[in-house]
Amino acid sequence: MPDPAEQLARIYQAGFEIEQFDRFPQAVGVVRNQCVALLQATPNGLSMIGVPGWRMGEVMGVLTEKDGQKVFQAIVPTSGALRL
Repeated sequence: MPDPAEQLARIYQAGFEIEQFDRFPQAVGVVRNQCVALLQATPNGLSMIGVPGWRMGEVMGVLTEKDGQKVFQAIVPTSGALRL
């Protein structure tokens, strides 16, 4: 069973920043070149929540499709919208 602390240490050594986001209190963010992935601890080690996104100020943008075009759209967690 992987140790989440050891996994985070390896991620940090690979050049990622480790951040805590107030909007996602049960997750840890790993950031590199403004790309963000949210991770959570599970019995099997760290697991990614959803898909990586792009930092857009204080929020995270994920790639979606709008009017037939791919765009990054900010996500703001609401009750039940993001389960952690």
